[in-house]
Amino acid sequence: MTGAQNSLQVGAITIRETRALKALAKGEATPEQQKLALEAIIFKFSGFGDVPFVPGAPDESAFMSGRQFVGNRINRHLRQTVAALHPNEEEDGSE
Repeated sequence: MTGAQNSLQVGAITIRETRALKALAKGEATPEQQKLALEAIIFKFSGFGDVPFVPGAPDESAFMSGRQFVGNRINRHLRQTVAALHPNEEEDGSE
């Protein structure tokens, strides 16, 4: 790796975030833990908002872009309405 950024590293995950992720996976997360886990997934694991370019390492830049794609998709689904995301499907009344 020639770049200063390591494409396999994520932001430091706190013990609260780890507990929140585990609770989320079990279906036992509190509303606060759900938000914390989702933020860790979007911002730390996917690198959403980071610059994906790694100088001198096009393969790492591509890998970072792939990680960010996941964060972008999750963020898109959180920000847009269900109707906008699924225009040809009937709304079932739940968000």
